[in-house]
Amino acid sequence: PVHLGVVVCVRDRQRNTALLAEGLAAAFKGSVDVRYTMWVVEQADTRPFNRGALLNAGFILAEAAGIDVFALQDVDFVPLPSSAHLYLTPLYDGPRHLLGRVDSAGGAVLFTREQFRLANGYPNGFWGWGFEDHDLLNRLECAGLSF
Repeated sequence: PVHLGVVVCVRDRQRNTALLAEGLAAAFKGSVDVRYTMWVVEQADTRPFNRGALLNAGFILAEAAGIDVFALQDVDFVPLPSSAHLYLTPLYDGPRHLLGRVDSAGGAVLFTREQFRLANGYPNGFWGWGFEDHDLLNRLECAGLSF
């Protein structure tokens, strides 16, 4: 079975984190094809939010734990049981954009270890909301990967 790592970044979003955990459990309930672990990476300081750096840190933690496939996503994207298959279908053709604007790599994106490494992850230099997802899309394109 696939070992899926769901990585989310937050700041003061305990309720959303609990809802996501419940939603993932419901979506994958009874599935023999997946084992999953959720990593919550929280920014605890008062500086502007750095989504890219937090997701990169979560990826490194999940990778060290032996994860095969990574869902890097916003905490408020809770999959429905009917969409769980999108997390489980093999990524032969490239990363999968699960949710978000089509002109970026935000919302929720599914990667293999190799795909995320080839794109060199998210940029760490975007503080505040926005543009790290556009930069990742550019990195994917430069690496010859697309959704």
